[in-house]
Amino acid sequence: MTPAPFYTLTAGDLTVTAVSDGQMSAPLSLLSGITPEEAERLQRNAGLASPEAIAIGAYLIRGRGHTVLVDTGTGGVNGVGGALIATLALLGVRPEEIDTILLTHAHPDHIGGLLTATGAPAYPNATVFLPSRETRLLAGGIHTGQRQRSRPAQRAARPPRTGNLRGANSRS
Repeated sequence: MTPAPFYTLTAGDLTVTAVSDGQMSAPLSLLSGITPEEAERLQRNAGLASPEAIAIGAYLIRGRGHTVLVDTGTGGVNGVGGALIATLALLGVRPEEIDTILLTHAHPDHIGGLLTATGAPAYPNATVFLPSRETRLLAGGIHTGQRQRSRPAQRAARPPRTGNLRGANSRS
């Protein structure tokens, strides 16, 4: 039996589907709350051949007249990931159909897919929500060591000319 290509949960009239933007390699020492050795053991037990391969995921939520994307992956920034739009196409979802994007936080693997490689909005009809704290970090409070690595993703998370990037606590 072939496993289902997508993990989907239905809750009432909402359908939540886990979608992939691809994988990236990162040292397990980046994880918090777990030792690299324990993380490697857990990943090997899960059948992952390369413990340092980290899935870049997002969620698609459909229902109540909305198509919502939670996080946008890397968008291929720095040659990592970039498969989210193709993955959504396998579900029959075009970027124009996404009307809301909820960003959990402003790390490059969550916001890098906001723009296409040409700098255009990847999801042109979406209103983007980012927690207010993360909005402040992007405005200048990001840690110095992370600033340079995050520059492409920061540009992606800046409000489009239509001004539809909102802090989660904003009333606009």
